[in-house]
Amino acid sequence: MPTTQSHRDQREGENVKTCWRVLGAAALMAVAGWGSSAAAQAPAITDLGAVGPESRAYAVSASGQVVVGESGGQAFVWSQGTGMIALGGRRATGVSANGEVISGYAGGEGPSMRSVRWTAWSPGALQDLSTFGDGSYSAANGVAGNGSLIIGNAFNGDYEMPDTVPYRWTSAGATQSVWAGAVTAGSGPKWGAQAASHDGLVIVGNEGLGWIKAFRWTPADGKSNFLSAYESSAQAVSTDGGTVAGYYKNAPGNDHSAYVWRAWRTPQRIDIPDLPGGADRATANALSGDGAKVAGWGTGSAGQEALIWDETRGTQNLREALIADGAGSVAGWVLTSATGVSANGQVIVGYGTNPAGQVRAWRVTWPCYANCDQSVTAPALNINDFSCFLARFAQGDPYANCDNSTTPPVFNVADFSCFLSRYAAGCP
Repeated sequence: MPTTQSHRDQREGENVKTCWRVLGAAALMAVAGWGSSAAAQAPAITDLGAVGPESRAYAVSASGQVVVGESGGQAFVWSQGTGMIALGGRRATGVSANGEVISGYAGGEGPSMRSVRWTAWSPGALQDLSTFGDGSYSAANGVAGNGSLIIGNAFNGDYEMPDTVPYRWTSAGATQSVWAGAVTAGSGPKWGAQAASHDGLVIVGNEGLGWIKAFRWTPADGKSNFLSAYESSAQAVSTDGGTVAGYYKNAPGNDHSAYVWRAWRTPQRIDIPDLPGGADRATANALSGDGAKVAGWGTGSAGQEALIWDETRGTQNLREALIADGAGSVAGWVLTSATGVSANGQVIVGYGTNPAGQVRAWRVTWPCYANCDQSVTAPALNINDFSCFLARFAQGDPYANCDNSTTPPVFNVADFSCFLSRYAAGCP
């Protein structure tokens, strides 16, 4: 018999009742002394180390567990279990959602630059994509989340009418220009296709000679220059392809501004204010999976620094946001640029200068809120988190103000609903 709306409503009601029964049981355990007040949760920064004098992170997997970038003139991959592994080549620029496919390039500037990918964490796994047969003047700038597609910028292989073009590459279909007639402003990773949606069906980047224009391309609609600006570029795209972020400028000589663009809303472009106290010069480099959180860099009174943005909090200096949330480990760091964000927005990677004055790739993690007791044994989320939350609620611990309300009483039933939602969302 087909499921009716009333049946669905009934099931949802039972699910809510079950959650509240669990909370009630947890409350009894808390009263009986089963609950404990976990230490205050705070974000942390990890120095990823180096295999050469310097290191810079450029992308992170969906889970936030795999980071890729450049160190000592070659590509690297990093995880907590392995530390930094040198991959050869020159730079790793992107990584698939599961961390198994890595994009990048080998060689120096000019004709020796070649697009490559890795399908294992070893220098021997480096594969030259031989874009357009020639393979020269080529850089792979990113990989689709499902690992099926590599995108970038390459020489078109035509010596009679040479150009560089935004390209897409698959192991089955080899290299194709993203659309017929496309050209880019030059060779190297700065130009061409910059990012792709999880399924590879939305590609974004920049194209054009002289004054570059941001583009968004789909097989159904072709290429769209979706911004009305003198010059612009799309640097990142959400998992579903509906949100794009990057930079634009409105006139020659102007410094560029960061933006986020949402296909479904009006106005579609949202300007991201720069950091206070400096020049109007900012770029959005990365998005969370749903497009809600943006990471990049801006220019404040201290010069270039990493920024984060969402519609609720607006622009924040990343370092200052970390300190405000209790991250004492960030003291002494200069966070220059944020370049990657995990799918849930709780992990951000980038590069900067550590307290010892070394240029280093870094990884910032915000704790998973629902894991109240910070357990590490699977399953990390369990009934103990409910008893922990209730204990901390009873103590008036600021952690228990889940919805960050400011109107008294700040601790109320909305915090229980908020905690249930965060618990249901899970941890990375």
